[in-house]
Amino acid sequence: GIFIMAKEESIQDILNELQERSGITFTISDSIYDEETTRQKIEDFLSFYKSNDTRNNFYVQFLLGNLSEQELSRNIAKYHISKATPWVVFLLCFEKAYDKSTLSILFHLLSPTTDILVEIDEHQIALLRPLQSSLTEDEIRSMALSLIDTLNMEAMLAVHIGYDACVSSFEDLPNSFWNASCAISIGQQFHLTSSYYGYHSLGLHKLIAAIPKEKAKEFLIEEFPDFSFHMLDNEMQTTIHALFTNGLNIAETARCLYLHRNTLVYRLDKFQKLSHLDLRNFDDAVSCKIGMLLSDALQKSDHSIN
Repeated sequence: GIFIMAKEESIQDILNELQERSGITFTISDSIYDEETTRQKIEDFLSFYKSNDTRNNFYVQFLLGNLSEQELSRNIAKYHISKATPWVVFLLCFEKAYDKSTLSILFHLLSPTTDILVEIDEHQIALLRPLQSSLTEDEIRSMALSLIDTLNMEAMLAVHIGYDACVSSFEDLPNSFWNASCAISIGQQFHLTSSYYGYHSLGLHKLIAAIPKEKAKEFLIEEFPDFSFHMLDNEMQTTIHALFTNGLNIAETARCLYLHRNTLVYRLDKFQKLSHLDLRNFDDAVSCKIGMLLSDALQKSDHSIN
């Protein structure tokens, strides 16, 4: 009796660890095998999850650039990874920690024999996808949108996705992953309205983000000594953004904002008195755009300006 009790406890220990790793509660109601064989079968399941942990750790360290060439070559052979094919990486960043149900939804969206999910941490998952041929930026963006829509509808999770252009081989993915991570950081830093950020389509935002903070503060103080962009109310900020979106066209901006043209002109005159910038002038509009982006970047970093 003591021997059997020890075996049963051992099986339960394995079941508990399996639950911890998989997020699924397992119980044994019946088995065609004897007790020792049943125990071995459960251990096989546990070994599967442990091997997945090892595999995930390899991909995490690979994407972070922490592996030597020898370690990389050994694991590429071990996991039968296709090297000579285009790849694309999507970095999914969840506002709240994801759970096993999120992974389950993602698995249903993937090609199980080729796509690779990498759990970076409790808020980030990387999707590595091999391709038959290189995709355009629009095609990659469509993939990102599909992932966002599905997760929003089925998991009710807010998610942001960063992505890069295709790379020509598996070994190039760490740099692509870094770009995707930067894209998310820049998108959130400047409060961009979309939930997806392509590294090569961030334009001026990417350039501004690379400016050292001290240089940004110096520029704002020199160019706008008596003015702060944080003085602007929401109405004025919306007006300025609409003007930029419509190529500084007064008529189109007024129509977009449902304003009379004279009302828009009045607002622009008011802004000019505050900032000494005439947004109908291209050079002044450029200075304003750069100033607003720098102010946003510094505010996000908790730096005071002016």
